[in-house]
Amino acid sequence: MAKTTIRTVCGLPDYMRCGLSVEVEDGAITRIHPGDFPDPADRGICVKALATREMVYHPDRLKHPLKRMGERGEDKWQRVSWDEALTAIAAQLQEIGRRYGPGAVAWMVSVMPNLAGGGYSRLVSLTKGTVVDWWGCGDAAGPCADIATFGHMMGSVHLLSDPNPRFVIVWGYNPAETNYDHMRKIVRAKKKGAKVVVIDPRFTATAAHADEHIALRPGTDGALALGMINVILQEGFRDKRFIAENTVGPLLVRRDNGLFLKESEVTPGGKPDALMIMDEYSGRRQVAGTPQAKPAVNGSFSISGIDCQPAFQLLSDMVREYTPEKVSGITDIPADVIRRLAVAYGSRKPASIFRGWGMQRTFHGDLSCRAINTLAAITGNMNLERPS
Repeated sequence: MAKTTIRTVCGLPDYMRCGLSVEVEDGAITRIHPGDFPDPADRGICVKALATREMVYHPDRLKHPLKRMGERGEDKWQRVSWDEALTAIAAQLQEIGRRYGPGAVAWMVSVMPNLAGGGYSRLVSLTKGTVVDWWGCGDAAGPCADIATFGHMMGSVHLLSDPNPRFVIVWGYNPAETNYDHMRKIVRAKKKGAKVVVIDPRFTATAAHADEHIALRPGTDGALALGMINVILQEGFRDKRFIAENTVGPLLVRRDNGLFLKESEVTPGGKPDALMIMDEYSGRRQVAGTPQAKPAVNGSFSISGIDCQPAFQLLSDMVREYTPEKVSGITDIPADVIRRLAVAYGSRKPASIFRGWGMQRTFHGDLSCRAINTLAAITGNMNLERPS
């Protein structure tokens, strides 16, 4: 029997592409191992990769094109050739385009690297169809929150503030079983002295390796984040300089309509796209970004008869009601645990949050993700580098 080992990468669409060493005997996969790397710490794969052999040889795996016979729901299928299947699909696409216009052909193009590349994108272009952004469904809550917060869909990378954090929160995420690369970073941080806390309704494999597991009521992640912000502000752990220099916290917000105050609204001939701040040094309004200005992040002001406040002040007012006691009733987490968690995250800097997909699969999951993003922003626990 011919045996060989093939060095390859995991083909699952999870962005990681972890290295694999696959044993093959007579053309069939027999075993899967982590790929070899010079540093033993880099060798490792998740259980999904270990199980890919089962996916390849599963009896229900589709290996050939099947054409439905009879009515929908009858579960009657006939095997056809690839030529027959591709010809039928192409003819149907052309017929829809002729009858209803090319825009009637809708494509949901995945951003996964093995699907979004050349061939698929070119096919969409040739049909002149309608592209449906897949972030509008399924796992869209986090990316939508990140677009609003950071301006791009993969904003969760900013929550990993430092390669050597002193405090780590793993929130709604189980990388021990789903993302070896992240779990490796978490384990390394713990070995260097970082405390690791897992927030998850379930006691997962990741929680088993953590210093503390905090089980919250499913769907209450946003309330917990707001409660932590409340404690951080009360205890004085906000990073005022980071807020002033890197967030919208100092931008003035009109109280009458909730919009940012523009220079053209308070200064004759002012720019309509220039936003305003209040300068603590001079006590005067300034255009955001003015050199030497020291933006105020708290207070209430009246400028040219328009009442306004810094955005950070509005956040402070909003979270005041989210006391640890109130949040405890929402999340089922004891109030003293909420306080301790918030103080640790605000004081043991640098701190990182590994934010998972779990909280996105709940009603208003995007708001939970935005609250977590805000928690990182007010403490300055952020990596400002944008992923390439």
